[in-house]
Amino acid sequence: MSEKKKDAMAQVEKWKAALIEAANLAGMVLGDKEISAQPNGLMHLQKQLLSEILKSKCVEIWNVDEGITKIKDNIGYKRVLIVLDDVD
Repeated sequence: MSEKKKDAMAQVEKWKAALIEAANLAGMVLGDKEISAQPNGLMHLQKQLLSEILKSKCVEIWNVDEGITKIKDNIGYKRVLIVLDDVD
């Protein structure tokens, strides 16, 4: 097998492992439009997203802007697959 083909196969295996890991997170459901429409609903979803990705139970967010900053700071350097469905 050529070196180029070996490299391509290694890349395929890397992507396969990443997709399997992402599929293992399939149980992570962050809610729906009704939650985000409630008072503090967006902050609740931000806390849930951060706690799921960071594997932490205690994520403190006091307002939506702080949540945006924390998400950027904590997820900005990680490889994360986020699927958004039924978004307005």
